[in-house]
Amino acid sequence: MLTREEIDILSEALEAAEEFIEPNPDPFPEVPRAREILSNLKSSGWISKKDRLPAKEDADKYGLVLGIGLDDRQHMVSPRAIEQYPSFTHWMPLPKRPSS
Repeated sequence: MLTREEIDILSEALEAAEEFIEPNPDPFPEVPRAREILSNLKSSGWISKKDRLPAKEDADKYGLVLGIGLDDRQHMVSPRAIEQYPSFTHWMPLPKRPSS
């Protein structure tokens, strides 16, 4: 059990700490950003894995496609990785190599 003096000390410490704590009006700030990313993906040629998973024919000669998720980072991965990992939400075939 705390003494009255200990309670007063803790109360003062809490009040002092509250000055440094910034209230966050949006407890999930990443949600609007995730919606924005998904909206941009839909309009830029990315294929949702909910619509269609990549097939072997979609992969390049090394068996890779381009995958992207809510982290907005692009990765060269196998079609199986797109299917297995929920972090990947969209994919597209890799661009063709430039002709020399």
